[in-house]
Amino acid sequence: MQKGFTLIETLIYIALFGIILTGVITSAYPLITGAEKLSQRVTEEGEAAFVFHKIGWALSSSTAITLPATNTLKIKNVGGSYLWLHEGNAGIEIFETSNAGVTPSARDWILLTAERAFFSAFTASVVIGTPNAVSVAFSVNGEPYSQTYNVFY
Repeated sequence: MQKGFTLIETLIYIALFGIILTGVITSAYPLITGAEKLSQRVTEEGEAAFVFHKIGWALSSSTAITLPATNTLKIKNVGGSYLWLHEGNAGIEIFETSNAGVTPSARDWILLTAERAFFSAFTASVVIGTPNAVSVAFSVNGEPYSQTYNVFY
């Protein structure tokens, strides 16, 4: 009486194991890539929320809002300083000055956004009324984001 597997039985077990392993890898791959996409999306939304929060903070103490260009927002604060926001080469940039006549040069801007998300298409619009409305829109890695703020001054 012989103990053990024959060559055919061994080949069948190897083939079955290969089929099972292929199924496991095939089902696990979307989970791995889905987690990466989810992580990137969370980063994008976090960066967008940070920019919206900063704009809301700047508008909360505003006394005047102007648009020097469609991609530039200039906010005068209660203390008399001016905050500028615009789309730069690396993302959304901010500049602060106490002089109304100063226009920032390229080296004056400070990057507001992180480099792990690419911001583009920053636009702002202002509707004067009661209350005043400021709409801001931009894209993060191609995903559009927009928000409208009601401003009382």
